[in-house]
Amino acid sequence: MAKEKLEKLGQEILLDSEQTHEFEIDKNGYKGKFKCKNQTVADTLNIIALSRKMTSKMGLAAGEDPLYEQLVTEIATLETLLIERPDWFKDIMNFSDWEVIHEVHEEVVRYINSFRQPEGISS
Repeated sequence: MAKEKLEKLGQEILLDSEQTHEFEIDKNGYKGKFKCKNQTVADTLNIIALSRKMTSKMGLAAGEDPLYEQLVTEIATLETLLIERPDWFKDIMNFSDWEVIHEVHEEVVRYINSFRQPEGISS
């Protein structure tokens, strides 16, 4: 495949949000179906902006509370990448079970990581 075609294919994959993943969660009495999309460059920027916005609303500086930052990043990721979710998970900011949020986030991250190039393979 010519270099130009590979570059074009790479750009399409990088910007393509049509790639999706469906999964189910059954944890702590919460059960439901979810659908997420692959993360684009624009999504990454949105996650960063949303995380910063939530952190500043709480009056915290970056790096001040690592646990809070982790939760904020997970919520921002889910708000950005989830296409479908159960009604009980629509308002994540008022959801009370951190373990469920974390499990949904971990499934989304596993999906996103499936697109990454394995270590040891050069381009």
